[in-house]
Amino acid sequence: MKQIVVFLLFTLMVNVSFAEKLPPDYQTCKQDDPNFSKCLENAIQDAFLRLENGIPSLNVPPLHPLRTPSLTIGEGNGAVNVKQHYTNFNVYNFGKGRIEKFNVKLTSTDFKLELEIKYSEVRVESDYSLDGKVLSLPIVGNGKCVVKFINSTAKVELQSETYEKKGDTYLRIKDLQLKIIPEKLTFNFENLFNGDVQLGDTMNKLLNENWEVLYQDIEEPIVEATAALAIDYANRILSKVPYHELF
Repeated sequence: MKQIVVFLLFTLMVNVSFAEKLPPDYQTCKQDDPNFSKCLENAIQDAFLRLENGIPSLNVPPLHPLRTPSLTIGEGNGAVNVKQHYTNFNVYNFGKGRIEKFNVKLTSTDFKLELEIKYSEVRVESDYSLDGKVLSLPIVGNGKCVVKFINSTAKVELQSETYEKKGDTYLRIKDLQLKIIPEKLTFNFENLFNGDVQLGDTMNKLLNENWEVLYQDIEEPIVEATAALAIDYANRILSKVPYHELF
């Protein structure tokens, strides 16, 4: 979920730009190309699919699934007052997004990117542990869960800066704003209430019927976690590749 869309995109952009070590079937773009913005948009869209298996030569992991060892979300103050801990957190279908809006600004010291990506479905599969209250009702359990984001739009605003290291100039992300707007969310938590099937089915039904109220309460921590993962992931790549080799 937090699952992450934006970091993905920036990683795609970086790899598309680093032509020297890209596989020959990847599209590349030149900064002095008068159609640089459109070229980069097309290259990122193409790289989405190609990066589903990663790029071993650049130590870029697969996008399908996108894996996170653990994610913890603290208790909220609204409809979701639950301690949430997830492990083996896998996000599927990140590579199947479609770019619908794209704007890039590149200078010798700054890189800005704004884009919107449409997803028909992003699916999260994870082990979970929950303890607290949802809509004032108790919820507790641990086991497997599946959360689906249906017909979602990811809005991304990314800003980076250059810095000097060992005589070379590098790029790093200093700010990333992310908004994830789903048309619908679906939840399926197995083994709620110590395996009580009736209580578990009732709670899953309640979650699905009230997904909009729940998402209002969990959106911020999900987006913050995704943005943090995106920044860390992209900066680990950017710290290895000098700026002049990216564009």
